[in-house]
Amino acid sequence: MDSDWAWAGSDRFPGYCLTFIRGMTPAAVAQVVGGGDLRMLTAVQALELHGDHEIVRFGAVAGWAFCYDSGSTLRVMPDLRSRSPEIVQLFHGGDGTNIVNRVVEGRTTESFEPGVDIRYPAEGPPLLRPRVRQLLAGATTGSSLVAAAVAIGEVVGASVSEDDLDGALLTGVVRRVPARPGAPVISPALRSMLVAGEVIDPPRRDT
Repeated sequence: MDSDWAWAGSDRFPGYCLTFIRGMTPAAVAQVVGGGDLRMLTAVQALELHGDHEIVRFGAVAGWAFCYDSGSTLRVMPDLRSRSPEIVQLFHGGDGTNIVNRVVEGRTTESFEPGVDIRYPAEGPPLLRPRVRQLLAGATTGSSLVAAAVAIGEVVGASVSEDDLDGALLTGVVRRVPARPGAPVISPALRSMLVAGEVIDPPRRDT
């Protein structure tokens, strides 16, 4: 399974958000997340048609829907949190911020940056963070992103490979909204968490 996740740390994917939603179909997730007119497209077709917009793609594995957002915007909205018993997510921001989130029954049980021991407010108990540490300590992979993806894949019980992302998936776009003059500049990670309805508190470093 590790090789299936090699793309997660590849330069080909400089920013993304991959979310797994248990017990929902791709079409149902797309309706909640939003994506405009949806079509089955390969990655190349999606770029040719929608290269100027934020592309969102939807698929399914092992009883979970997944949402791949090429614009590295976290899309765990309150409506989605309330409709799924479990959500796991890997965010790779263009500003270098990487965040793993797990939501169970609408509660954020863990939120952390893999490999650097930065944690965000969460209720626990942690499941993914100890596994990521174990994978990195065991030198299974030197990439914290790949380690996080492998840990998430173990929870989901399946993987999403580069071939899967290149293939035909339900695809839509999210129209970019220009920032209003004078609007504060915040990082993609913080903007994502605000979109998700999370309360932003200072991150904690493990000691």
